Amino acid sequence: MSTFKDALRQLFRDMRNEKLRTFLTMFGIVWGTVAISLMLAFGTGLHKRLIQNTAGLGDRIVIAWPGLTSIPFEGLGKGRRLRITEEDIGAIRSDVQGLKAISGEYQNEMRLDYGTKTLSIDISGVASEFGRMRNLVPAPGGRFINALDDDQQRRVLFLGDKLK
Repeated sequence: MSTFKDALRQLFRDMRNEKLRTFLTMFGIVWGTVAISLMLAFGTGLHKRLIQNTAGLGDRIVIAWPGLTSIPFEGLGKGRRLRITEEDIGAIRSDVQGLKAISGEYQNEMRLDYGTKTLSIDISGVASEFGRMRNLVPAPGGRFINALDDDQQRRVLFLGDKLK
């Protein structure tokens, strides 16, 4: 027991005599703990934000963009534009087994004048399956385009969060 008392006595004596060293040691321990806590919090927040942002891309989907040919084919030169047509989408829909949904997406940019504001907005033309594929959730009271809208060729507008 006296050894423990002696060790404590020596600890407190050293802390009184070495105030700067004691302060810097304690400061280093506190600073390290705070830094690690902040990095963990930042990493957790970043992870949640990344999951939230990538959820809008969709889950188990394939996206094909138009491109250019890279080699000549049957007398046609390289660099020809390849476009996916509605007929291509229909052929994929009927020929690919296990396909749950397919949608074309036609994009354009337009100018929107609202009061004194002028905005440049991106617009997309899509099929009704697009909302499920890309995890687009309407606000309460709203809805996404449905199959009846497609069949009756209704003009339907689904506003995104930024434009809203």
